[in-house]
Amino acid sequence: MKRWLIVLVVLGLVVAACGGGDEASSGSPTTVVADGGGGNGDGDDGGGQGGDGNGADQDNDQNGGGQDDDGQDPPDDDAAEILGNPDLDVEELPGGVADALDDIDDIVSIGECEAVGLRATAPAGWQCRVLDQPVGGQDGFTMFTEGNELNITIGTPSPFGPACELLQMCDAVEPIALSDNFPDTTLLDIAGTVTIYGTHTSVDAELVITKVSALTPDELQLIRDVLDSVEPV
Repeated sequence: MKRWLIVLVVLGLVVAACGGGDEASSGSPTTVVADGGGGNGDGDDGGGQGGDGNGADQDNDQNGGGQDDDGQDPPDDDAAEILGNPDLDVEELPGGVADALDDIDDIVSIGECEAVGLRATAPAGWQCRVLDQPVGGQDGFTMFTEGNELNITIGTPSPFGPACELLQMCDAVEPIALSDNFPDTTLLDIAGTVTIYGTHTSVDAELVITKVSALTPDELQLIRDVLDSVEPV
């Protein structure tokens, strides 16, 4: 679970911060498309190109169907939506982060909140990032909303144990009652960043909830409603 949790949760939070706190949508660059009537109304040569003679359709044809001017594959248009940041510009991010995001939609999609034998109901306005196939034997989904501040992840149990074990801070965790589906959940608060951990009562699945600030009463109730909706499939 370590790798996919980092990709889906930690990287998502980093990108939300890099984007100035804006939220989810396509974030894809604007594409100039010629009018369907064949004329372009901008004094070009009638070939469906823009005024500079380098229309988007021609560029795509010359560069192998979607590559940019230097022959390289452009950043994935889905990264902004998957990470919950509508104004995300992958090209402006640090190299390592940009490289990771460039291929994110090869392994993650927005889809049904279902994995590891469990299904959950997302609240109105929420979505789920879902692994298209297991990564390193790990599978799961992350429920999120605009801003990507609160993430609810359900997936394959981590071989590394709870986050508190990785941080050697399990003495600081507090029990928190959330749902009969996850009866032994604990909360770790590190300088205002909250992590909740638990395991499902009957399915071999792990719960990890993260938020970069304190949980409000409304958010706690929303989490309880989500966890109560979880059912085996």
